[in-house]
Amino acid sequence: MYESVSVSACVNIRTGCPIEYSIFDDEVEFHCGTRSEGFEFVFDANALRAFVDRSNAALAELEIKKLSRDLDGSQ
Repeated sequence: MYESVSVSACVNIRTGCPIEYSIFDDEVEFHCGTRSEGFEFVFDANALRAFVDRSNAALAELEIKKLSRDLDGSQ
């Protein structure tokens, strides 16, 4: 039986970091970084949907904050 999360880690991904994925049966494996220096994370479909949902919410919040800073700086 799988636990909902099996490893805890903090990773900082910056612009330009290669991100690839592979499909294995009913899961998707993402690989970030180079093959020699990178890491993988695996989602089932429902977990990936939840991750994408939260990612979209986070991206919207980042864009709103950037827009607010840009508007504050132009006044």
